[in-house]
Amino acid sequence: MSRYLLLAFFGALTVEATTHVNLSDSISGDSSGGCSSPYTMVAGRCLYINFATSGTWDRFHSMYCKDTGGNDLVTVDDANFLADLVQYITSIGWQDGLFWIGASDKSHEGHWIWPNGSPVKMGTPFWGTYGCYNQQYPDGGTNENCAILDGNANLYFNDFKCDTALAVFGICEKNI
Repeated sequence: MSRYLLLAFFGALTVEATTHVNLSDSISGDSSGGCSSPYTMVAGRCLYINFATSGTWDRFHSMYCKDTGGNDLVTVDDANFLADLVQYITSIGWQDGLFWIGASDKSHEGHWIWPNGSPVKMGTPFWGTYGCYNQQYPDGGTNENCAILDGNANLYFNDFKCDTALAVFGICEKNI
């Protein structure tokens, strides 16, 4: 009986992978893709999310993204790109997930930068809000120095503990 459940699961994954490729082509407007496997075109950029591999921010930043042929964790420095990325993640059914992005204030508290050294835009529409008074992230101080797209906050940015590894997936980016 468990063998049939496993086959059904892998069949669902195959359907999910097909949706993943087709939707990314439609979002990007580029049916040729232009990205080498395992990267997928999303809004004109080559991205890769491996839903079987979670880990710390440092693991994705320093090793994993490079090992898969990418440059680093994704830079989300444009509101339109953020909207397309959220649409993509939602369309493949992972809107409740947690995803590392390249932003960090590890080197200087409160000074958020992308891997290329450019500053992270603060406030709306990037960072999420919480609580009765709509306080805005980041709010973790020196304990939370790495950014995620937070499925618990509608995939807005949130600061998170960099060494959290369980169920946090990285979004790797590769230059075209």
